[in-house]
This record gives sequence, C-alpha cells and structure tokens, in this order.
Amino acid sequence: MKKLFITICCTLIAVSLSAQNKIQFGLRLSPVVSWANTKDSTKADYVLPDSISTSARLGLSYGLTVIYNLQENFGIQTGLHIVDKGYIQKGLFGDNSKENRKVSTLEIPIALRLRSKPIGSEALGLRIRGLAGGSLDLNVIGQKIKTENYPSTFKYSTKWAQPLGASLLFGLGVEWNVAKVGTFDLGVSYHKGMTNARILKGFETNGNIINPSELRQRYDYMALDISYLF
Repeated sequence: MKKLFITICCTLIAVSLSAQNKIQFGLRLSPVVSWANTKDSTKADYVLPDSISTSARLGLSYGLTVIYNLQENFGIQTGLHIVDKGYIQKGLFGDNSKENRKVSTLEIPIALRLRSKPIGSEALGLRIRGLAGGSLDLNVIGQKIKTENYPSTFKYSTKWAQPLGASLLFGLGVEWNVAKVGTFDLGVSYHKGMTNARILKGFETNGNIINPSELRQRYDYMALDISYLF
C-alpha cells in the first residue's frame, strides 16, 4: 500500500505543477476524535450490558489534498487520507479490563469547497471556507485490539468484514494566503460513517441459537484539519 500511496502522490504533484492556475496541491495533518456506533440486524441501537462501556479515542489522519478551482469562490476538493480511528471499550473481560480498538482506512474525499470573499484587506489573504460532500473509505487494515488487565496486556487483530465503505463529511474553516509562501488552511470537519461493517454474527450450539442478531458497527469522527497548499 505504501508504494501505491507514494506513486499516487508523485502523480498528483506532477498534475498540480502542470496546472497551477486551476489546481492546488497540499499536505494535510489532522488529529481526530473517533467513536463507534453499533447496531444489530434489526437496525436498532445495540444496548451494551451495564458492565461494559465505550468512549471516544484519539487518532491521527494525514495525507494529500487536491483542490480544483472551478471559479474564484468555489471548487472541488479531493485527495488521499490515511485515517487511524477507533474507540475505547471497558469492562468486557472484567471491571478493570480495557480495550483500545482501532482500524486504519484509506479515504478518498470528494467535496464541494466554497470560499467567501477576502476578509478585510485583500492583501491580508484571509477567507472563510466550507466543505460538503462524502468519501470512499478503503479499510486497508483489519481491526487491531490492545487488551489491558486481562490478566495481562496483549494484542490481537480481526479481519475487517467490509473492505469498502462510505462517509459523509462537512467542514468549516479559514484559509490564509501568504504571498510567495503558500496557503495555510485550518478548520474542523465531521465525518459520519454511512456503511456498517459486520463484527459479530449469531451461531448455533447443540441446536440452540446463541445471539441471533448480527452486530454491525460504523465509525464517526471529528478532525482538526491543518493543511498547507502550494
């Protein structure tokens, strides 16, 4: 995957340099806060036992951003982003047990990018911008789990049942164009998972169905987006 990622990066750089008036190429780094939503086969919210709780997890997203400027105030934003997301689960193996669950995805966003007119002096180069669109999510690595206090710490991984997913994304931020330096972009974005990956399915033992539901899970996350555009 790393070789493919590097190849695509080089291609995007070449395209950017050949069409500087229309295309902006940039690098993006985003701390993220992610959490999980679990449903059963009836599409109802899955209620965890009282002894188990879940909470948000910190992660990181990084990659490339490409903006195709259709007009001065709007364009299309895409790119390639590797996202580390997941959640924390407590109490599954006892009161003191803790699981750090994460999955890595390669996300390809496609969003409409809207920009305001310059704020204050045009020479200052400040604008407000917004994003609305979606992303195609490739689950490149299975779910990795680190379990603590059961009775000792150990790690294991599970195969991701759904290799391809989709998300909606919305964002708001500001961009600052510095002459002869480039454009700095700072904002926040919300990514809502739209597809569920199967994590557990009922099975039979001695003719009896154990857990007839099929549990499916999706991830949502908030990101602090920090980008530099050439």
